[in-house]
Amino acid sequence: MPLRPFPYQLNIGTDIASIERIRRLVGKDDHHPRHLVAFLKRVLTRRERLQFWSRYGKYDMRNLKSAAPVHHFLAGRFAAKEATIKAVSSRRQNMSFHDIVIRTPVFGEEMSAIILDKQDTDGRPIQHEVALLAKAETHHQPRTSNKRDRQFGNDKAENAFESAWPTPSTDATPSQQSLPEENAAGAPQAAVMEENVDDGVELSGSIAKISISHDGDYATAVCLAAEESQEGDVGGEAAARGYIISNDTRR
Repeated sequence: MPLRPFPYQLNIGTDIASIERIRRLVGKDDHHPRHLVAFLKRVLTRRERLQFWSRYGKYDMRNLKSAAPVHHFLAGRFAAKEATIKAVSSRRQNMSFHDIVIRTPVFGEEMSAIILDKQDTDGRPIQHEVALLAKAETHHQPRTSNKRDRQFGNDKAENAFESAWPTPSTDATPSQQSLPEENAAGAPQAAVMEENVDDGVELSGSIAKISISHDGDYATAVCLAAEESQEGDVGGEAAARGYIISNDTRR
């Protein structure tokens, strides 16, 4: 008797990301905001970047302690998008991060990944990023070549971009400056993500289940995505088709 296909039209994808690696990518040695902006443009859609700045725009990225929630968030999103790509790659080739929107739940909704019908190609600039980069370039000071300054430290060179980043309120404690990503139930808090901050374009696509977890220096994600049916499918034909395709590939 031939092997029977898995009866459900489901695919699973998983991924793990190093939070420390993300911190090095977005921080580098000079803490110039261009590194963070470049990472955001690569991984997040324009809608997600708007939501990111709404949530983290006032964080001091030079301070590792206050910026820790940012690194956790970005590692989680990176892992979530990689997991989603793995879960749907059998039905859609050449997917990129801009084919996916990770949607934070609102009012009891579950976290989800939106697999867009059409890739996000919106290249309109975001005002906060433009202002941040312009301010950094205005205050840019080339590192000193003076031997004495290199030996004892040059405040101007080391703090070249100090004025570019926002300064946290002195009245707030570190715990007040850092928003927790997860609530007691383990799902990201909806209150900290302003869903009305978007790019004015209605999302169109299919929904996949997504779960993000953090443990120590790593963020992990699991995606559960349905195999999309084709016209004329009955019952589990989509799942069977995936099984047949995978077996034909192995021959």
